[in-house]
Amino acid sequence: MKKTIEKKGFLSILVILLFLAVIPSAAIHAQQTANQNVPSGYTEHWFGDGATVESVREEMLAFDPGVSVTVTDKDGNPRTSGPLDDGDIVRIYDHAGNLYQSFVNVNPESPAGPSSEESAGSSSEVSAGNSSEEERSEPESSQGLPESSASSTAETALPGNGGYYEFSGPVTVSDLEDQLSEQGVAGSRLTVQSSAGSARQSGAVCTGDVLTVENPDGTLQNRVTAIIPGDLTRCGSPNGAACRALYSYLTGSGTLKSDLRRAADLNGDGGITTSDLLELKKMVSGDG
Repeated sequence: MKKTIEKKGFLSILVILLFLAVIPSAAIHAQQTANQNVPSGYTEHWFGDGATVESVREEMLAFDPGVSVTVTDKDGNPRTSGPLDDGDIVRIYDHAGNLYQSFVNVNPESPAGPSSEESAGSSSEVSAGNSSEEERSEPESSQGLPESSASSTAETALPGNGGYYEFSGPVTVSDLEDQLSEQGVAGSRLTVQSSAGSARQSGAVCTGDVLTVENPDGTLQNRVTAIIPGDLTRCGSPNGAACRALYSYLTGSGTLKSDLRRAADLNGDGGITTSDLLELKKMVSGDG
């Protein structure tokens, strides 16, 4: 009788131990399953009013038909059609099936959603400042530049060739001449030189153009290199070719010079991601 009780007690203890051993395993499995619903590196992006699962797929596949796109809600449930909701997750996979980029659809007017700090920390980025030619220093004074562009950011100085100056959008040589005569030092003279070294006397100012302002006595007042947001083809404005150039850069099949990388950093975070590519596409289509 005593042996029977001891045997039952031993079996009870064994069952309890097995039960306790299963709990951590189940908890770990549940945690791993939950983690699969959250992208390891996501970028907050607003796909716009009226965006649907179908339109997002078409937008991504327009860049590269070889990629695959999946859409899930914030709980990880697959979305195959219908309106794209706030918090939906869009994942892009490359030709080999590897996760390339994850986006969280976040309405900028919504009080909810992941914080921008968390997104910035987890976004997959290609640094726009990874070249030794882009060591940061104080930019030269913007004296002589049109005040209408003063709200744009004068960025890192280009050693030996003035500083970068980012305009808010496309601008022409005549626009700058008019504004200089109205707001600059009387008698100042503006010259524009293309990145190829030729004089640009009229037409659109392009990314890479060197803008030189001279005082009436011929001395240098200021010299900057123009950055036109989204102009990656040095034509003065964003276009479809710029989208293709940026996509090639992001996928490693193309390169961009330092001034073009600055023109591609459309959100001004110092890095270039697929979020910038989407913004560029909006600019080209007229939605940006």
